[in-house]
Amino acid sequence: YRPGGVDLDIFGGSGVTDYDSEYTKNYELSYKGVFNADTLAVNANLFFIDWEDMQTSGSENIRSGTFNAGKSSVYGGEFEVSWAPMRNLDTYLALGYAKTRFDEFLIGGGAQDFAGNEFANAPRLTAAIGGYYKVGRLTYGAEVSYRDSYYDSISNDFEVDSLTLVNLSLAYQWKDLTAKAFANNVFDRVVQSRSATQVEGETLGLLTDPRVVGVQVEYRF
Repeated sequence: YRPGGVDLDIFGGSGVTDYDSEYTKNYELSYKGVFNADTLAVNANLFFIDWEDMQTSGSENIRSGTFNAGKSSVYGGEFEVSWAPMRNLDTYLALGYAKTRFDEFLIGGGAQDFAGNEFANAPRLTAAIGGYYKVGRLTYGAEVSYRDSYYDSISNDFEVDSLTLVNLSLAYQWKDLTAKAFANNVFDRVVQSRSATQVEGETLGLLTDPRVVGVQVEYRF
């Protein structure tokens, strides 16, 4: 349960509008297991969410705000494995699937019907595989992650492309001091993440994060 509230639209001129409370019924079946002298751990779960009056953000003509979807649902599953084949090596694999759907969703007096659409920013499939290898004071890290395509808004007009990223790291630890160099999105994979709009003759949009290289220093006391 989450209570309702109000939106204040300063720029659109619609004033104050309210939205109702939302309710969910959550069903889950899960499994957790540890094997091979605690070097192998497996977690898995299946879930279904029955959502009533879901509070979601969107737009009605030019006004943005929070609206209640009459009925919505989500079902899917998650699977995770962590494995330490050697004393100084830890690996992991994670998979996730979620199918979202607005079963009933009318706004603007029924002028916009989003029934059958998927949630915004909700990729169906996600996956990651990686690990850490420790040699003395050095720890090498690597991860490859994937996320499926998804829609950028509840109207499902623009689909953001799928994306695979590679992240690398190297950490050095000495007593309470840790220095870490990292490179996220090593191959500089960038896709458009928001539908483009025209403002005063200019095309405006958003992109996913480019390659980021940096250093972190942490001291614990």
